[in-house]
Amino acid sequence: MPRLRKDAMTLVAQLCVVAGAVMFACAVVLHLMKIAENRRLDGVLQGLQIEGKSRKDAILAVNTWVYFNQGFAKNPENFLSPRLGPTPTDVLRHGGDCADKSRLTMALLDRARIPSTLAMLYGTADGPPTHVVVEASYEHGRMAVDPVFHIDFPADPEGERYHGLASLRADPSILEQRVAELSRIRGATDDKVSYYKLKTEHYSHARTMNLDKNGLTRFVARAIEKSGQDPTLVPRPVILEDPIRLAAAGAYLVGLVLIALGWWLS
Repeated sequence: MPRLRKDAMTLVAQLCVVAGAVMFACAVVLHLMKIAENRRLDGVLQGLQIEGKSRKDAILAVNTWVYFNQGFAKNPENFLSPRLGPTPTDVLRHGGDCADKSRLTMALLDRARIPSTLAMLYGTADGPPTHVVVEASYEHGRMAVDPVFHIDFPADPEGERYHGLASLRADPSILEQRVAELSRIRGATDDKVSYYKLKTEHYSHARTMNLDKNGLTRFVARAIEKSGQDPTLVPRPVILEDPIRLAAAGAYLVGLVLIALGWWLS
């Protein structure tokens, strides 16, 4: 019996090592896929000629390009799982809704080395999200852009300073006035902004992450708050909006755990 148990443990250890090696191989393949995707994104940035431009101008250029790229229907692609959603390349090829286009905007800004985050808008404090936008860091702080309605929010007549989530959340009239202004400029019925749903897609309850899900996330929120930051406006980790990178990280981690387990059992 002890011999059988030892043989069984040896077999399990070997299987763990093999499975871990397979996961590492999958991670390498995913990494190569990510390199290919980055090249496509870099090609878009090269076409926009943002090198040498200010962060503000680069953000505005990316927002405009994503708005005009493809359509606005929900992207039908899913990378490995519906929970991961489409990759930025999928959105590049087929367009997408607010969440999809915001994901592509964030990916392009990441390649341009401009920190950004997705943010969800809510019609009510405890309701479901109604819209997704992007907030990016620029020379004077953070600025919000909407790649589905082609909206940005200048804070001065010269267009040097822009509003971010915090000021939009504090003053609802900024959104209302900007939508009205753009509707007048672009035409009453000829532009998507004319159909903006001000009653539900406002910034009064905007937040980057929902940290009120459970005890652990509430603990994280309290820790962030004690550091002097608003936990509802802390930038989301980029990896959460990058299906290939997230899958690769998961594969690496699982592979490492399996190989460590196999080593421990042997």
